[in-house]
Amino acid sequence: MGEKYQKFTFPASGKKDTGFEHLENVNSAEPVKLSKRAKAKRHLKRFWFCYFLGGIIFLAIFLPLFFLKIIPAIAQAIVNNTDLPIYNGSIKAISNDQVLIGLQTALDVPAGLTVKLDGFELYLYNSDTQGGISPYTSVDLPGQSVNGHTVIQIANQTVNIGNRTELNKWLTKTVYNKTTDISVTADTTAHLGAIKAAIHLQKTVRIDALNKLDGVKLESVRVVLPPEDDGTNLIGNFTLPNWSPLTMGLGNLTFNAWAGDTIIGNVTILNVELPPGNSTRSFRGQIFIDTLIQNLGKIISSQASAITTGNILVGISGNSSTVDGEHISYLEDVLNNIRIDTEVPIIQALGDLLDSVSGEDPTLDLSGIVGLLGQLLGSDGPLSGILDGLNLTQIISTRELGRSDKEILKSLKGPLLMSLAKKHF
Repeated sequence: MGEKYQKFTFPASGKKDTGFEHLENVNSAEPVKLSKRAKAKRHLKRFWFCYFLGGIIFLAIFLPLFFLKIIPAIAQAIVNNTDLPIYNGSIKAISNDQVLIGLQTALDVPAGLTVKLDGFELYLYNSDTQGGISPYTSVDLPGQSVNGHTVIQIANQTVNIGNRTELNKWLTKTVYNKTTDISVTADTTAHLGAIKAAIHLQKTVRIDALNKLDGVKLESVRVVLPPEDDGTNLIGNFTLPNWSPLTMGLGNLTFNAWAGDTIIGNVTILNVELPPGNSTRSFRGQIFIDTLIQNLGKIISSQASAITTGNILVGISGNSSTVDGEHISYLEDVLNNIRIDTEVPIIQALGDLLDSVSGEDPTLDLSGIVGLLGQLLGSDGPLSGILDGLNLTQIISTRELGRSDKEILKSLKGPLLMSLAKKHF
């Protein structure tokens, strides 16, 4: 039987074997390269279940963290970073257990973001008190929608006094100092769309205070002759400054009037309500003429420094504060410990005194006033050096010629004030 396959023989040396060359070319062909997208697609087809399971696990961990931690933290950070300015407000005494409070403030949130706040109770306290927060009062704030810079108005509301010691502490700082702090704290819920978060508000805001009513001025004073039925023999006007942005309602105030360390009278100002700025309020009171005469030496000594500048020094201190006849102890505890001094030009004081002489049958002994002026303005008196030759003794001695005390006092006004004006102006 003939052979089925031909016998293979190697080619002779120097001859090219095209068959082997063909096989080499086939075996050395490079594999096809996949694109990155194709590789990713093939990878996802193989491991999609692993990624699906991992995503579920991630969301199960992240979403609760996002809603319970991250969103509340962002909302709290917004509250922490916002100021709480006090634009204006009012604090008024209503009774010994209540005050009327109103405030205007503002909250800021990033533009384009709207945050709704549930209504809450805002507590007022002193941040420098040790041992935790002890509010002296609180106000109710209705729900708010805050978008960008939002002004918030806390309408006037009558509230109960909490810790009276803390209230007295705050009032003392407010009356005595140039600035005072208002510290507030509250808890509420903020809503960002369907997401809600618990918010804690705690802020301290510094505002201008009353600064001991620095700048108080006795605008005018007149002696009432004869005294009125209630004993009033002194009327006039005070200018009372209020340096704070708060309207202060202090009720009916009675002040003691001092010359040195001697109480020489008292004045009462009714329905004291001081808006920011200067307010002129009328007063009624009593001047104790007998006390002036009996303590003349001591009073003159206390005026020595002021007299050299052409003034007399009058001090006032708190005596009582009442609303509808009820004493307001939280105001009295503060105001009764304050002493405010104001200088009154001698020209003004004596001019007002001499203008006050009126009436044909005064019950006040005018001879006491004449005698007092004689001691003050006579040759040995503390004011004698500023009268430029005015012969007061001769004028007063005209009483012996039958002139009334009223006529004597009236005759003093022109030359006396002219002499004082020449000396000091």
